[in-house]
Amino acid sequence: MSSFLSKSARVSDRRATPRFTVDCAARLKLAGGERPGRLSDLSESGARFETEKPPLSGTLARLIWGNQDHPCRVMWSSDGRCGIHFDRAIDTAIVAQTAQGDIDVKPRFGLTMGQSGSLRALVPGLGPRRN
Repeated sequence: MSSFLSKSARVSDRRATPRFTVDCAARLKLAGGERPGRLSDLSESGARFETEKPPLSGTLARLIWGNQDHPCRVMWSSDGRCGIHFDRAIDTAIVAQTAQGDIDVKPRFGLTMGQSGSLRALVPGLGPRRN
C-alpha cells in the first residue's frame, strides 16, 4: 500500500496496518447528533479524527467523509481529537485515494467521478479506448 505515497506521508508507528497522513473534512455521526471535524490520518483499520469536542472512549459512531460512511468505535479521546477503529477494515483503494486528496471515492472499484477510462487504468491489458 505504501507505493502510492511518499514515505513522508506515512505516519510512523507500530500498528498492524500502516496509517497515512490525510487532511479532509469529515463528520462523526453519533446517537445524539454529529460532530464536524477533519481526518488527520487514516488506515484500513482506523483513523484519527480531529474535532472541537471529541466523544468519549467506547462511543459507537459512523465516520463519514466524501461518499464514505463506516461504522466505528472511539478507542481513545483527548483534547481536540480521538482515535477511531472501524468495525470492518476499509478497502486499500479508499485509503489511497483519501491520502492523495481525492475523497470522492467509489467503494466498489475505487474510481472517482470524471476519470476517463478509469477501469482501463485498473485492469492491465485493456489499453486505451478506441473510437
